[in-house]
Amino acid sequence: MRTTATTEPARPADLLARRGLLGALGVAGAAAIPLAFAGPARAEPEAAPATTSSFDVRDFGALGDGSTDDTQAFRDTVAAVAAAGGGRMHVPAGVYMISGPVYLTSDMVLAGDGDASVIRATLTSGWTTADRQKGILNIVGAVRVQVRDLCVDQNSSQRELAHYVQYSMLLNTTEDIAITNVTFRDAGLRKEVSRPTGPILAVFANEENAPSPAGGGVGGNYRVYVGNCRFLQQGAAQVQFGIRVRSDWQADIPLEAYEHYNDDIVFENCHFDGYFLREGIEFAGRTNRFNQAIGCTFVGQYSTAIDFDKGTSYSVAAFNRIDGIRQPEENVPDPNILFFPITDHGALYTFGPYFNVGNVIAYNTITACATPGAGNDLEAAFYVAGTRDTRIIGNTVDGFHGGAVGGGLRLDVDEVRGLILRDNVFKGVNWGIRTPATERPAHFQDTLHDVVIADNTIEAAGRTIWLTTAAPGGKHFRIHGNRLATGGAATPNVETGQQVALLFTGNAVTGGDVGVLQFSPRAVLSTNVISGAATASIDVRAETTLLANVTDDAATNDLVTADGTRLPTLVANSFAGPDAALGPAISYAEAQPSTGTWRAGDQVYRSRPSAGAPFGWVCGAAGTPGTWRAIVAAR
Repeated sequence: MRTTATTEPARPADLLARRGLLGALGVAGAAAIPLAFAGPARAEPEAAPATTSSFDVRDFGALGDGSTDDTQAFRDTVAAVAAAGGGRMHVPAGVYMISGPVYLTSDMVLAGDGDASVIRATLTSGWTTADRQKGILNIVGAVRVQVRDLCVDQNSSQRELAHYVQYSMLLNTTEDIAITNVTFRDAGLRKEVSRPTGPILAVFANEENAPSPAGGGVGGNYRVYVGNCRFLQQGAAQVQFGIRVRSDWQADIPLEAYEHYNDDIVFENCHFDGYFLREGIEFAGRTNRFNQAIGCTFVGQYSTAIDFDKGTSYSVAAFNRIDGIRQPEENVPDPNILFFPITDHGALYTFGPYFNVGNVIAYNTITACATPGAGNDLEAAFYVAGTRDTRIIGNTVDGFHGGAVGGGLRLDVDEVRGLILRDNVFKGVNWGIRTPATERPAHFQDTLHDVVIADNTIEAAGRTIWLTTAAPGGKHFRIHGNRLATGGAATPNVETGQQVALLFTGNAVTGGDVGVLQFSPRAVLSTNVISGAATASIDVRAETTLLANVTDDAATNDLVTADGTRLPTLVANSFAGPDAALGPAISYAEAQPSTGTWRAGDQVYRSRPSAGAPFGWVCGAAGTPGTWRAIVAAR
């Protein structure tokens, strides 16, 4: 079910500006930041057609007195709209008790008088097993529907398990839907009754051979807009998800054979406040694409605020504010439920393989987030795994677990290729960017490729960049132009790992026990400024070329090497401590040694070579002071 795309309605200037910036990233970024996102330019769906038909639920017997069951009156009003070929269904101010699912019809507007128009689920009658996969309001098999200016109340703080309500609203097999200025309130169940239900708003796409399609519908959702809505939890109620946009992930269906997608699902300027055991917004499944979460705010408790999961692709999370959220207390004892405010992760070997492709996470603000108790050091503001061509750009993280544990971005061992991490600010974190130091199973060989970490500012209590030392660590990491400062005097500032062909260039590295602890084979470190390290500016543990680096703290060693490590190639570096003994088989001075006992093969480099003069000497015969020959003349 698809229709011709319509023009986007007029939008506020600030939202247009934000959309324009994302568009610029996608189009103009070809020369600078080439984003893979190429979804539809429009977002808000087509409005229901203009009509003179208007129907008031009170004319069909609804009382809205907070006690009378108004379910049949709502159903009769919808039937009248359908018989008229569409129209407006008005819900005046009042509290309307609903005891079973209400299904909306095509070409209709369901409108209230703001939060004074409350559609509330009854606590018992009608909510039985047969209705558990349905919502209070259901848009299934309908097109061109608007729901606006009202409150949907699941009334769940006192609800018993036998009468739980699965969703406040369900969408399945829909097209051109707009849900605006709606308050979703009091979902879930009392904590002492059972584990919670949810999501509050379900947008589900199913395939014909999918088992037990949720909500009774089979089909996709196209062009759904949810704007200026509020998802509020009250009292002791819990729910798993605020919003879940899910398509079936069936391993036996080739991706090209899918017919039903969640395409162009947009959440804009929505507010989330409550206790969500899982996600505030989750996009999950192989056929979620071209979706957006823009300008939303999250306060309360979540395991994750925004989740791109299991095959979600070409989607955007941008300009969202995640303010002081916490891991739900119930999740803390479970080591399998970690706290990540924003995630972009496929599921490769448990459910999959389902890669995420081409997602953009941009200009979000994450502040003062924490887990009750000590927290877990593997948690982070962002989590990336099982992805292709992710862009994480311009985000700000200010405070995570109080800077004691956890960090800015966790880059996991599952396959990640084409990641660009640029222009972000991470501060108030224990570490900045990290890959877990775990050995890979055989199917993880060579899984981290083409990672760019550029122009970020990271201020950490420990390591600013902490790449695993386990092999294989990946290939083609480019770390450029970052400002990296640590307050950890007992740990390295930057630790590189087994990343083959690492380029570490143009970075400003300040503080740490060691400025850069270099493990990557065939790495190039060039034009970096490294200062304030307590022990050594650079500690080399693998084949390395050092080109035009500058150290500016004479109290530290410029360079140390581990026993047995191949000596680095040094060209035009400016070291601050030319007379320091910098390693077991290497030294730096203005001239070849005239004292000391040397072994054949030991080398001495000039700290500041001059044109036409040797820039180093090698000891050809052991002795005191040894027999030396010039390595090469500098040009």
